[in-house]
Amino acid sequence: MRINFKLWKKPLAMAVLCILLSWSHLLADSPLTSTVFYEEYAGFPEIQKARELGLINEELIDFLMNPEMGNGSKVALINALGWSTEGKANTTPFVTRLRQKYGLQEGRLYLDGLTASELLCLGYLMAMDDYFNPSQAIPILEMARDKAPKSRAVHTVLALVLSQVLLDQKDWCGIWLTCSEVFANEDLEEDFKPEATSKIRAYVELYRESC
Repeated sequence: MRINFKLWKKPLAMAVLCILLSWSHLLADSPLTSTVFYEEYAGFPEIQKARELGLINEELIDFLMNPEMGNGSKVALINALGWSTEGKANTTPFVTRLRQKYGLQEGRLYLDGLTASELLCLGYLMAMDDYFNPSQAIPILEMARDKAPKSRAVHTVLALVLSQVLLDQKDWCGIWLTCSEVFANEDLEEDFKPEATSKIRAYVELYRESC
């Protein structure tokens, strides 16, 4: 759509421009879309490839399914895949691989049988694919937390998805409280780089003033 500002009076044109810019900002500014931390795991070529492609493939799924890879690097790869206002479909190929691994028929997937890492990847992929509807990923990430209660990576991703829901509810203070609880939890295992946590915290700090 082209807008010919010459046809408008200047005040009206500026007002509409501000609205358009504000709407664009709101689409991109949220706990899931504004917390970019994959750069802290730039040493993995798969993560670089994920950023370049924006779409998952068999090589990247191999990375997510590899039990020797840590939770932090796996969520960094998903973070690198990014998001789109039109939605993405990176979850579907991952689910297909899970079905193949467990010998399940099309349309079947038993979440109870998945590992904490698989649940983590599944939940985060779902949330990033459709960040306008993040609540569907929460039960899966809560299962991951229950299976890996000490994983900082799991707690961090769950906090981000919960914060996305709180954003929709305009609970700004709740976003800070949800994430800061994870930041302050010294009992968690450090399977998520502190530098990545710092990037997330730098964004979430914006909501602290609301408390």
